[in-house]
Amino acid sequence: MNNIEKRFLDLMPEAVTGEGGIPIIRGTSPVFNAISEVLVDAEMGPFREVIEPTALDALFAKGTPDTRGRMDHKIVLGRTKNNTLVLQKTEKGIEYDIFVNAADTEAMDAYRKVQRGDVDGASFMFTVAPGGETWEMQDDIPLRRVKEIDQLMDVGPVTYPAYPQASANARSKIIELRQQQNEMTEPEGEVIESPESDQKAEQDAHTLQLMAMEIELDQTKE
Repeated sequence: MNNIEKRFLDLMPEAVTGEGGIPIIRGTSPVFNAISEVLVDAEMGPFREVIEPTALDALFAKGTPDTRGRMDHKIVLGRTKNNTLVLQKTEKGIEYDIFVNAADTEAMDAYRKVQRGDVDGASFMFTVAPGGETWEMQDDIPLRRVKEIDQLMDVGPVTYPAYPQASANARSKIIELRQQQNEMTEPEGEVIESPESDQKAEQDAHTLQLMAMEIELDQTKE
């Protein structure tokens, strides 16, 4: 699915002890009404994003989503389906408690890494509902307002922040906004080419001519 997106949050999760000595990893993902730092998509460049407080209302109206608590989007630590992951909407965002299985060595390793501060980031993976976003330009950078999240696939601690990868739809919106901005800033009238551009054009033509001669020589040798 090419519309799955991941976001890193510089919000340190906590490793706490619950009732009966149960180890719990606690954090907040996503956060509402906070304009992100500049995100850099690997293909489309910079943009910013804000997730609105009502973005998960439609999803939660259907019942608690089947979300996983995972370390680095890989190691399963808990799941809402069996109440080993609990999600709660607050004014700040979606708070989560992952009830770690003390008999699971891999899960306890993750808990201890959070406890020691070796892992100090949080992340979540999601998809945006069709039509669940709007775009605008703010300070010459595309700003995405996420109004409806279709799936909250996982939440949890993360070791390394990852470059966000925008969905195909997001990329098309980024392209559209930048094209509109370019059209607004392009000067009217005839474009006057500089001597440097003329020189480059001559060099390119010369290069193409040499390539054509090399192809002809190769063909005569066959």
